[in-house]
Amino acid sequence: MRGLKFWTDGFDKLASAQGDLETIWEFYEMGEATEAEVDAEGEKLEANLEALEFRKMMSDEGDNMSAVLEINAGCCCACTTCGQKRMDLKCV
Repeated sequence: MRGLKFWTDGFDKLASAQGDLETIWEFYEMGEATEAEVDAEGEKLEANLEALEFRKMMSDEGDNMSAVLEINAGCCCACTTCGQKRMDLKCV
């Protein structure tokens, strides 16, 4: 149930931000708002949309599980032309 509330709240925030942007645009067309104010409202809408898109992208099964990342020091790559082990993968 909590997961569904996130989505409904997210869509409500988007609808509200869209309404705010439409309102400030109308004021801008009448000369009562600046371009910077319109840009600021547009950025708020974009940020809300990106947050919702990211949540959607990360909502598949297993996305809530942690991951293990292992980093090994040293050279591990070979040049595709000469086979020599180098960090930059370029022949000298």
